[in-house]
Amino acid sequence: MEVEYPILQNQRVIGALRSEQQGLYTIFTAKCEPVSERLRLAVYGKEKQTYLGLMLPGADGKLFLRRRLSRLERSRLPEPILYASEEGERQPEQQPQNVWRRKSDGTLRLEWNGKRYAAIPLERIHAPGVKPELLRTIGGRRYLVFCLGTW
Repeated sequence: MEVEYPILQNQRVIGALRSEQQGLYTIFTAKCEPVSERLRLAVYGKEKQTYLGLMLPGADGKLFLRRRLSRLERSRLPEPILYASEEGERQPEQQPQNVWRRKSDGTLRLEWNGKRYAAIPLERIHAPGVKPELLRTIGGRRYLVFCLGTW
C-alpha cells in the first residue's frame, strides 16, 4: 500500500513524499517544486526528525529523490511520519490529524476537528457544475472533498 506525505515549506505544500513497501524494503519517492538548486529532505514526526536524502533536479525540472530503506533503516524514522521538509526547518506545530492519508484506491482521508473527510481525485469522476467550495488542491492534484461525518 502506498502512503503519501506532504512536503512543506513555510507551511505550504510544495510536493509529495510517497512511501511504498516492496518486499523487504520501503521505497521513498519525493518530488517537489524547484524551491532551490537542491533540498536536504528530512521526515518529521511529533518529536523526532530524520534526514532522508538530497533532492536534486530531475529531467522535468522538479526536485526528485528516491531512497530504498531496509527494515533497520526504516526503524530509525519517526513513527508516524507527519510530513517532510528541509532538514532542520520544522514546520509550526503540525498535528497528525491534519495530514491527508492516501488509501490503496487512490482516495485521501483526513480526520480534523472531530470530523472525517474523504477526497476523490477529480479526474476519476464526472462532476460538471460542482460547487467550488468542494474542490481542493492537495499535493498539486485536484480533488473533490466530502465530509463523512463526525467520529
